[in-house]
Amino acid sequence: MYNRRRKIRLIAGTFIVLACLICFKILYSVLTANNIYYKNNLKNNSVNSFSDITYKSYENNKSNVFIKSSEVTEENNGIINFKNLISTFKISKEETATISSDKSQALTRNAKQCEFIGNVKLSTENGLFVETEKLFVDFNKNIAYGNYPIQITQDNVKLTAQQKCFFDMDGKKIILTGQVKGYINEDLVIADKMEIEFGDVLGNDLKKVKAFGHPLYKTYQYSLKAVERIEYSRCKVEAHNNVILKYKEKGKIYDVKANHLFGDIKGNTLNKIWGEGDFIIKTDSYIIKGNKGTLFDNILTVNDNVTILNNKNTIICESAMLNTNTNELKIYKSKGLVSAKEK
Repeated sequence: MYNRRRKIRLIAGTFIVLACLICFKILYSVLTANNIYYKNNLKNNSVNSFSDITYKSYENNKSNVFIKSSEVTEENNGIINFKNLISTFKISKEETATISSDKSQALTRNAKQCEFIGNVKLSTENGLFVETEKLFVDFNKNIAYGNYPIQITQDNVKLTAQQKCFFDMDGKKIILTGQVKGYINEDLVIADKMEIEFGDVLGNDLKKVKAFGHPLYKTYQYSLKAVERIEYSRCKVEAHNNVILKYKEKGKIYDVKANHLFGDIKGNTLNKIWGEGDFIIKTDSYIIKGNKGTLFDNILTVNDNVTILNNKNTIICESAMLNTNTNELKIYKSKGLVSAKEK
């Protein structure tokens, strides 16, 4: 008899647990009917004291946006105001980001668009860290932008900008505007505007960097300036409009000028350069001018209306080749020789 009563109690207890689970599921469905789930923390019996809010989008259900805030208020126009907000969201299938601010405004409950104001900090699992005063984020499109000074750090990257920023986390692109300055893999970069294309990790997976408006790119080996723009990737660099290059190769120092300059890069070392448009190069012994020029493995080749100057003479020819190690100079299709006395 005792065992029978015990079995009946167990069966009844099981049905009670199942009933509680069903009720909770129904209650959860009601609470999430408006795409928003409130988990209250009513320490002071305040209806605004929400500790956890989860936004869900039916149109884009690939990720949820989790929000914690010390105070939440909703205006008549649908705008939701948060204080001391912390939000976590997916920026890709593999990576999560967290953003915090003193206060913020969500446009509506379902729009997943939010403006963060005051002491804004954004961080990702891969170590990207952003600091600014104001940032607008569209969680559906995974983009963010702002018009305030900003600082970005990740691994070997540290950049600052004074005017504007734009992030496209799906397109893996960052655009910075206004006195952009910083370091990428220990190389100094300065420009009026910069566009950075990257892979999964900003600091270790740069695909291309474009610097506009009197940019400067400086490594331990060379310094590159231009009026218009400089573009570089893992293995190539190019600069446009009144380009000035100063660099060292195998103990030699070169000063190069051209309208357009291109180079092969290995790591942050420049292995080969070629330029066009008013190409000028200064070596230990000569100043050589022409329309086009190439320098690789200490062999300098200059073509098209070449002028060669040294302390004694000026040589005019169609093309020339100089071994910068031995100072052996070869001249092709000479057009004349002007001595220093004649000048």
